[in-house]
Amino acid sequence: MATKLIRNWADQIKAGNHQLSK
Repeated sequence: MATKLIRNWADQIKAGNHQLSK
């Protein structure tokens, strides 16, 4: 359960970082 949330959170952070780097 928690792992799924962590994975989604990490994915969102990665996507956010990529957009910020833009």
